[in-house]
Amino acid sequence: MHARSDDIQSALRVLEDAWLPARKVGALGDVSVKELYEHAKGFVLSVWRDAEDLNLVDMGSGVGVPGILLALQLPQTRWTLVDSSLKRCDIAEIAVQRLRLEKRVAVEHARLDDFAQANQGGFDGGVARLFGTVSELAECGLLLLKVGASLVTSVSDDTRAEWGRSNLKSLTGCELRTSWEVDTGQFAAVERVSVMPNQLPRSASVRKRTPLLG
Repeated sequence: MHARSDDIQSALRVLEDAWLPARKVGALGDVSVKELYEHAKGFVLSVWRDAEDLNLVDMGSGVGVPGILLALQLPQTRWTLVDSSLKRCDIAEIAVQRLRLEKRVAVEHARLDDFAQANQGGFDGGVARLFGTVSELAECGLLLLKVGASLVTSVSDDTRAEWGRSNLKSLTGCELRTSWEVDTGQFAAVERVSVMPNQLPRSASVRKRTPLLG
């Protein structure tokens, strides 16, 4: 199932207005909504395009990037947008309401580590655009994936190499499956292949003192 082009253009105009407060606080920078939409396409796994009723999570979504944009691109999916900033969650919630996506998109104001502990193995996949270090994302976010599900994250050459570390599987039950590059950026898919072997995530102070992949 795919969204119609004219519907998307209308939705992007709505988002441009809904995200004006985000522009004012620097949450989106100077990147246009259209450019953000095009970049979001890079996160989409082929298996997500035709699957029915996928329950997906955007880790560190901010004002809803890329989660809201992906909800528009994949009408058969449900999304939970998780962010620790109440102000950004409020902006995301307004955008969801103006797009009338409330039945498919929920905004959760929470720290990702707390949310992961409460929702272990609850999602068919996830995305992360900008969320701290690889080690922090691996420890705080991968717990949310069901076995067989993947996290798609934007990467650089360096962070892609970090995801490919040999001890990732033993520490998290996940491993780097593939990576790719498109005109708008680089991406990698990390798949859960077994249950999480450790009691993760640890406390924030312990993670800071001893990074999981350090």
